Amino acid sequence: MKVYIFRILAEEEESFLREIALSEDNTLLDFHTILTKSTGLDDKQLASFYVTNKQWEKQKEFTLMDMDVEDYAIEREIEDIIPIDIMSNVHLGDIIEDPKQRMLYEYNFVYPTLFFISLIETAEENDNKTFPKILRAEGDIDIKQMTMFGGMEEESFEDLMEDGYDEDDLSEFGFESDNDFYDDYGDASFDNDDY
Repeated sequence: MKVYIFRILAEEEESFLREIALSEDNTLLDFHTILTKSTGLDDKQLASFYVTNKQWEKQKEFTLMDMDVEDYAIEREIEDIIPIDIMSNVHLGDIIEDPKQRMLYEYNFVYPTLFFISLIETAEENDNKTFPKILRAEGDIDIKQMTMFGGMEEESFEDLMEDGYDEDDLSEFGFESDNDFYDDYGDASFDNDDY
C-alpha cells in the first residue's frame, strides 16, 4: 500500500505547519476530517480541495458536498469551469499524478482560509498501520479572525442586532463610535423595496 506524506502550510499563519500521512485508499474526505481536527476547525464548514499545477493554478476541484455546478461556479466566480467532484468519491491514489503533487485546500468560502499542500514523500507500507496520521503539528489557526467582525461571537452579534446597540456595545467589539462601525462595514440598511 502506498502512503503519501503531505506538508500543509497556511496562507495567513507563518508559524502553521502540519505533516499528515494518508494511504492511497484514504479519501479526500478523510484528509478534510483530519486536517480540520488537527486545527480545531469545524469539519461541517464548506471547503474544497484543488489539485493544482506547479504554479498553484487550479486544475480540478473536490467539494465537501454535491452542488449544482453552474450555480456554484457563478457564486464562486470561477471564470473557467474546472472539473468538480465530491471529496468522499475520490481516493488519494486516484489523483496523485506527480511525485511532488501540489494541492490547495480552501476552508470556509465566506471567510476563506487557504492552505498550501505539497506531497513531500511517497512510501510503501506493509504493516497494518491505520491512516491518516498526523506526523507533525506546529502553530495554530486563529479561528476568531475567520469569523465576521474580527471574531465576534455569533450569539453576541445576534444579541446586538435584536436589542439594538449603543456606544458600550460597540466599544466591547473594538469600535470607538457609530462612525467607526459604518466606516468598517458600510451602511447595512435594507429599506429598499426590492429586497
